[in-house]
Amino acid sequence: HFISSKTMSGHLGFPMPEDYPDYPSNKQIFEYIKSFAEHYGLLQHIRFQTKVAQIEFKEGLWLIQGEDAHGERFSDESRWLVCASGTNWYKHQPTLKGQENFTGEVLHSVDYHDPQSLKGQNVLVVGAGNSGVDIACDAAYMADNAYISLRRGYHFVPKHIFGMPADVFGAQSDWMPIKLSQLVFGGLLRMLNGDLTRLGLQKPDHKVLSSHPILNTQILHYLQHGDIKAMPDIEYLDGN
Repeated sequence: HFISSKTMSGHLGFPMPEDYPDYPSNKQIFEYIKSFAEHYGLLQHIRFQTKVAQIEFKEGLWLIQGEDAHGERFSDESRWLVCASGTNWYKHQPTLKGQENFTGEVLHSVDYHDPQSLKGQNVLVVGAGNSGVDIACDAAYMADNAYISLRRGYHFVPKHIFGMPADVFGAQSDWMPIKLSQLVFGGLLRMLNGDLTRLGLQKPDHKVLSSHPILNTQILHYLQHGDIKAMPDIEYLDGN
């Protein structure tokens, strides 16, 4: 599910459907993007499943050559070129001390697809990015034993505050100066979540809104029920 609400995530002039939940699923987001493309006639200008082999700038135009899904070569020219390759397909992960002798499996989040793969396993999720926390929640109810390792403390923001999505609530208070927002919002989180060090989490070393927050309180639910345990940073790996 999205970590931003349907209210704040739709394109200008093309809001997400009213019957969508506050936080749409990945399938609903996909359907929304398709409907946007169809509504504005974009599909006729898009070539899918296409490999770009060569790009050249010549006499004020971009010359683009490539190969389509059927292996046929094509050549296009355009005044504009936007390269938005992203980084989602390339793993970025540290090498941990002792990893060469580790007998367990090391899996990057980009290769994680199915909670069933965690069934019967001892799972340690490293890091509290939003993807990591989501996977940790899967591990909490699927794995035999589940742990999450953090190097630092984070602020955990509920997806709903006073019954409204957190980003909608934030947008209504964006008139506040940042220091006042940090004071008010920080106090609100302490009131809602309490002292998270009681769950084994580290105390945040930064003020709320000064770093990307974790928009997930499901992880707190599992920590409070003992379905997952918080651990500090990893020093080294040894055996299994």
